[in-house]
Amino acid sequence: MKRIFNFFAAFAFGVLSISAQNVIEFEELSLEPNSHWNGSDMSGSFTSKWMKFYNEFTDWGGGMYSWNGFAYTNETDTETFSYLNEYSSANGSGNNNSANYAVAYVMSDWMNNYEPIPVSAKIDRSQMAETIFGMYISLNTYSSLYMDADNIYQTGKHWYKMMITAYNTTTNSEISREFILADYRFENIEPLKLNDWTFIDMQWTGDADSLTFSVYTSDFGDWGPNTPSYFCLDDINGGSGTSIPFEEEIQQSYDITAGESVELKALVKGGVQPYNFEWNIEGNTLNTQTVSVAPLETTYYYVTVNDAIGNQVIKTVVVNVNPTSIIQNKIFVHLNIENDNLIISSEKNIGLVKIYDITGKLILENIIENTNSSINISKLSGGVYIVSIPNLNITQKIFK
Repeated sequence: MKRIFNFFAAFAFGVLSISAQNVIEFEELSLEPNSHWNGSDMSGSFTSKWMKFYNEFTDWGGGMYSWNGFAYTNETDTETFSYLNEYSSANGSGNNNSANYAVAYVMSDWMNNYEPIPVSAKIDRSQMAETIFGMYISLNTYSSLYMDADNIYQTGKHWYKMMITAYNTTTNSEISREFILADYRFENIEPLKLNDWTFIDMQWTGDADSLTFSVYTSDFGDWGPNTPSYFCLDDINGGSGTSIPFEEEIQQSYDITAGESVELKALVKGGVQPYNFEWNIEGNTLNTQTVSVAPLETTYYYVTVNDAIGNQVIKTVVVNVNPTSIIQNKIFVHLNIENDNLIISSEKNIGLVKIYDITGKLILENIIENTNSSINISKLSGGVYIVSIPNLNITQKIFK
């Protein structure tokens, strides 16, 4: 499709721009009005300019069929919630109200824990020598309406993501990036849901000659993903892209009991995807949106999030650990603050118990010759103490 560059809109919302040469718009693909191509001709693929999109179609007879991979379409139904309405974008058209666009369906491998079976496209580097600048993505109508049905996504705090992997078959290299299509985990910000065509950066693909696409969701059941596994593409190598305001919601304080774990989340929306998440976890760097930690004492973690156009957020996240209750090797230690008693319970005899202050000075010791007992610590002033139980191999901080 052809786009008119609006300078004032670009200035207001933030724009990436590049020459609009060699853009895959799908408009040269012939279709009857309100129709689609889904591979029923058994050709196994279709080509638009410099990219070949693969498709698998199975005719089961009696009018029954299945397909996966890529199709192209000009259908516009944004209201019918049905698996029969699988060829319409949630926007109701292609990007910028164009007619044609691509839609993909990703099947799940029921023999391999319902992992997605990636759909693929091949880049003809003899026709496309440059790095792909970007493209536009959106949900399709069926998957979008499913998310709203009975507030499934809102109630379940679900997310829906696409993974793109770029391959260079000559150098045998690959690189992947994640793109969030819907995210309902926000508490104070409106959910992210790509019903409208949204520009994503693709410059990270470099000189790749093949792309694969997979989708993942937290909305998972006994028979695999519940969310219909579709997404839509348009204007590949598009010449410009606007960004919506970048927003973040990163919880900065968690409270747990020693022995428990907690999931830390960096929730962001807007800007231009892909996002880069970088967690500093006790000296290790993890590039993921969520991390699970189980500190034994109060610990600080650090997260940095960047998008493709320079938006950045840096946050410190503290996990406050209540050390008055721990479970270790089937041993339970609990400080009853209300009665000033240190309650100890174990499957084996407890033996010698020593309590030190924070400087290492021995404050109290007691020998317990059974598996359950309590030590009154009412004479200890408020502060941090170390409980040592050699027979149970426990050394633990407590707060009084």
